[in-house]
Amino acid sequence: MIKNKLILVTGCYGFVAQHLIHNLLSNNNKVIGIYNKKYQLKIFDNIKYIDKKKLIIKKIDIRDKKLLVNLFKKYKFDYCYHLAAISQVLTSNQGPEETFQINIFGTINLLESAKLYRPKIKFIFSSSDKAYGSSKKLPYKEDFPLNGLNPYDASKACADIIARSYAKAFNLQVCVTRFVNIYGPGDVNWDRIIPGTIKSLINNKKPVLRSNGSFLRDYLFIDDVIEGYIKLGDGMRNNKINGLAINFGSGKPITVLNLVKKILKINNRSSKYYIIKDTVKNEIKDQYSGYKLAKEMINWKPKISLEEGLVKTFSWYKKRIKKN
Repeated sequence: MIKNKLILVTGCYGFVAQHLIHNLLSNNNKVIGIYNKKYQLKIFDNIKYIDKKKLIIKKIDIRDKKLLVNLFKKYKFDYCYHLAAISQVLTSNQGPEETFQINIFGTINLLESAKLYRPKIKFIFSSSDKAYGSSKKLPYKEDFPLNGLNPYDASKACADIIARSYAKAFNLQVCVTRFVNIYGPGDVNWDRIIPGTIKSLINNKKPVLRSNGSFLRDYLFIDDVIEGYIKLGDGMRNNKINGLAINFGSGKPITVLNLVKKILKINNRSSKYYIIKDTVKNEIKDQYSGYKLAKEMINWKPKISLEEGLVKTFSWYKKRIKKN
């Protein structure tokens, strides 16, 4: 448990960041959240924390090193959860240079600011299982080479290595998370298979699969993800995990088509109520991770089954999505 700490969360309006901030505030921490663009709707009402100055939101582009330096000079951060990134694959493909500037050089700016002005900070960088790229062996393990080939995957792989290099070269306390696909209440990226499918069904439309549906993927419910972040941050008091990258997965990969069928069942729809376009090119066939190291090092394992998580997620969207 992390309590009574001053914590920086980058990308504070993101889906995962909002859930993380909600947890941190609930445990009497003070959070400084920074953002550049608001990609997400507001998931939680934090007005009471803002009024008490337990939550302070600042608009800062992580590409602006001067602003970050001033931030680290002003606040004596105990932790930094670095979640800010261009995280959409399609967006990254359309603007690779911006993706590299934000995801790689923005990360360097944060690490440099920490190194120079808060060398005792505990720095958690959010990488991705996508950094592994295509692998003949599965599940992914932390010692597998990083082989991200499209702009988003490559940017995460580069920043992942850079973050861990600061632990080795400068004795900065850094850990890296590599989560599989994250889902749950509040994600409004409709290009993702779970929220996109649910939105289609609420609007009485057939869900569309861009792939052929046979690819294996791994999914984690947001509550398990946040517990992973918190346990990792708490575990960083033990120097044994400094400089490590840690996978977080369910251990139960599922094909995209079978995932859609589970959501159809929740909505009492026919198991054939979908459209397969099969138009995706150059997509990695199968991607999923083990979580042995997370279990050994920080006593983490997923608690919420896919079926339970999908029911909770569908219920949240059903109350909030307006039918077209």
